[in-house]
Amino acid sequence: MKTTVLAAAMAAAFASPAALAQFKPVPGFEWNVYGRVYLTAESVKSDGGTAPLSSRSRISDNSSLLGVRAEKALSGSLKGWAQLETGFKADDTTGGTNSFATRNSGVGLMGDFGNVFLGRWDTPFKISQLLSVDPFGDLTIASPSGIALRQLAFDNRASNIVQYWSPSFSGLMARLAVTSNEQKSDAAAAPGTAAGANPRLYGGSLEWTSGPFYVSYGYEKHKDSIANVTPTQGVDETGNGIAAKYTMGWAQLSGQFGHYTRTGSETQKSGMLNLVGTFGIHQGIASYRRSSGGDVLGADQAKCDGWALAYKYLFDRNLDFIAEYVQVNNKTGGLCDFGQNGVGATATAGGGDPKGVAAGLRYTF
Repeated sequence: MKTTVLAAAMAAAFASPAALAQFKPVPGFEWNVYGRVYLTAESVKSDGGTAPLSSRSRISDNSSLLGVRAEKALSGSLKGWAQLETGFKADDTTGGTNSFATRNSGVGLMGDFGNVFLGRWDTPFKISQLLSVDPFGDLTIASPSGIALRQLAFDNRASNIVQYWSPSFSGLMARLAVTSNEQKSDAAAAPGTAAGANPRLYGGSLEWTSGPFYVSYGYEKHKDSIANVTPTQGVDETGNGIAAKYTMGWAQLSGQFGHYTRTGSETQKSGMLNLVGTFGIHQGIASYRRSSGGDVLGADQAKCDGWALAYKYLFDRNLDFIAEYVQVNNKTGGLCDFGQNGVGATATAGGGDPKGVAAGLRYTF
């Protein structure tokens, strides 16, 4: 909602008559409040492996959020903007996830030159290789990121990041990103340990959109770190990916392929192929995903595949119902899981195969 509507409502509810009389909209300034509540009821289990997980029911939150975004016209095309986006668990308060501004949050300047900002934000690789082509929006147990993108290692929302997004030139745009190196160690360098580590994430993407076509390339490197989490001097990982999407009438076909390397590890390759059919208020989704790899530092790497089937009932632009079935088949390594709200490493170890059914509602505003 725009500033004048929201501010007037808040003032009427909480302010004195004198304060309400003093309220004046600021020219060129507007802000929006937005959010999402997304819950699913699920039945999940994991067969085989060293520690099978028996069937159990659960309620899962799928990245419910509340955000506020503000923009202020400055001069010419130049605008200043800021966004604070907070994730919360709508099903319970455990897990320490109900902290402020945990999602895409930042401040920046945008204009004819593009958009430059700093804060905490999804990386260009995640945007171009997952969010732009994943029919599940990187949400629910059906998201492919537990198999593709090196099993969540390249599904990143990075802290302390600076990004530049170019304007679109005939449908072609670029995104560039780099994080600060605040975890740099001044201890003597010792390969394979935290001593001497200078961790940093950097990468970028090229994306082209023309009518029903979308094609992208993404690159991301984690220097002296694994999944930008564990500082490890001399251990890097790098991802290269291509993705595409084509929409024709009722059908949308999308896919992604990634090539990932890590110091001391054989190359891992993974990808997904998705088909979405929309018939008025009814939507069906079929998705196949697969990963193959070798050894990492002496341990088995992920060789797995999986698939997901889903049905959506689109009540309107704000509310939809989803029902889905998901299966993950761990062949080597036991590293693959659901994309979100997985069963955990203990249940997948030794070749455990997660399976699940889910049904729920998503409301956006």
